[in-house]
Amino acid sequence: MGIEYSIIAMDDSVTQDIVLNAFSPYCTKKDDEEYLLDYGDEVYEDMIICNHCTLYLSFKESSKEIIESIEIIKPSDHPALEKAIFLLIHEHPMFIAGPDFPLMTANKKCMDLLKVEDIETYEDTELVSSFDEFSNLLTSYE
Repeated sequence: MGIEYSIIAMDDSVTQDIVLNAFSPYCTKKDDEEYLLDYGDEVYEDMIICNHCTLYLSFKESSKEIIESIEIIKPSDHPALEKAIFLLIHEHPMFIAGPDFPLMTANKKCMDLLKVEDIETYEDTELVSSFDEFSNLLTSYE
């Protein structure tokens, strides 16, 4: 997995509760904007794999409930993290950016908003149709 993922909301429909529910029950609050995502440790070939990362929420200036973007620092490769991200970019007009894969969304409304608001980002964004397609793109560029 990459060093950092950014998930950007294209409208005001994504609330803090929606995001925290997507990452539940792995999410522990550190402060109003920072959360620990802990998917538990695993042993693999006599090594301990730490499946945790940090989640930062950025809010709209007009509201401390509306999410503008999400940053995931040092994301783990736990399937539950991938599923939570896919849930967000599928059910809400959001897209994900990272250093090791193309921009992606699974939400048609997100593509429609990008086409109007940022044609360059629209042209660079892949519309994925399933979790498997998303997961394959996420991991194939590593």
